[in-house]
Amino acid sequence: MARFHFFAALSTVAITASHALPLLCHSHTQPNPIFQTYPQDATGVINGTTAIIPIPYHVARGVVPAQYAILTSAYREIFPTLPPDVYPAILEAVQDHDVKQFGIGIPDFTHTSMLIQRKRMAIKYPFVDRLGDGYSSFKYNAPQLVTAENLIAVIGSGLYGGTVPATFNPSCEAYADDGKGETYLKGYAVPGSSTLGSKTDIASSFGRVEGIPYSLEAYGFRFSYSSREC
Repeated sequence: MARFHFFAALSTVAITASHALPLLCHSHTQPNPIFQTYPQDATGVINGTTAIIPIPYHVARGVVPAQYAILTSAYREIFPTLPPDVYPAILEAVQDHDVKQFGIGIPDFTHTSMLIQRKRMAIKYPFVDRLGDGYSSFKYNAPQLVTAENLIAVIGSGLYGGTVPATFNPSCEAYADDGKGETYLKGYAVPGSSTLGSKTDIASSFGRVEGIPYSLEAYGFRFSYSSREC
């Protein structure tokens, strides 16, 4: 029951705020196909990109709090071709679309012809020894960019960790074609909103490659570890 009250309260805030927001657009992301099958559950469509980003290990070590070890042996088992001083960070850049629960649709997510979009982008750091047992892997979630116009998204994300209100390009889709054979999504922190003491921006660009450098296990590992924030 408390879960329903929380959802309804945030929905009311979002509905009220949406009347004053000018950013309306049409998305090609498909509608929620299962909300009628599971009306009591929160369901929706997630469209976006997850990418493995090799970065210098010392950069990751400087971001992850010092009290948490990084399980290097765990990620080297999954990414055996990474050089010893390289760490596999994760880029998550997604659009949450047409979220519904109890028959209530949040305006930001609905699949009607005009809507306000909600996106989130973050660099995440897996294989963190949150429990100190030398085995269990967690992801450390640095502050993420969230659509500033989507009040419910900013509030909800803030309950789980650092959140930076942001604008995105493209504003209506999970990604866009640049006309040169690549796709992109860019996020820009709203001025004065950064929680890191400096402006936070993320730009992603992806093109075709001759082969996949990692195994399917490497791309699937993010689902097997807790996304709980350290």
